[in-house]
Amino acid sequence: PHIPNNIEIKKFWVNQGFIEVMHNSFMTKKNGETLENLVQIDNPMNSNQFYLRNSLIPDLVNLYRKYAKYGWQCDKVFELGHTFDNKKQHSKLACAWLPKLANWDEKPVSFFDAKSEVETFLKFAKINYDSQENILNGCAWIQQNNNSKEEVCRLIHVNREFKINIKQDIFICEINLDYINNDTTTIQ
Repeated sequence: PHIPNNIEIKKFWVNQGFIEVMHNSFMTKKNGETLENLVQIDNPMNSNQFYLRNSLIPDLVNLYRKYAKYGWQCDKVFELGHTFDNKKQHSKLACAWLPKLANWDEKPVSFFDAKSEVETFLKFAKINYDSQENILNGCAWIQQNNNSKEEVCRLIHVNREFKINIKQDIFICEINLDYINNDTTTIQ
């Protein structure tokens, strides 16, 4: 079976109306204060390079804050990037459904709209999961490996998770693309 590469993954999201964004893999000390399991850089060259990021989600939340501050318009963005933990580097994809600030009359994206697009992508990428679980402020797609559960994907309601006070909802998903090529992933 064909396994999609990064170019095909990008085309999938662009065809869904998303715009690609990119951020670097570093985090400031301030941005990392509230997060767990960060890899600290031993000799940072400057204060913006104190940690390696362990998630793409905070960068997309900060991007939305910039959009709101400057009145920029974009309702769907995605990022393909790397995250790090103490064990290894991971390939991840994050997608954000952002409200268009200028057009409050437009039908907002619902949690179920975002969830449907995520599930369509999981099928496209042939990423299987054993269960779907409700988590605080969202849901997660889980793969059972031996006696442990591993999160393949999570979709969160950002307004609640990050306490952003706006009228319309923001949703962000993060998908661990390591499961595309992982031997433990069952290909349909």
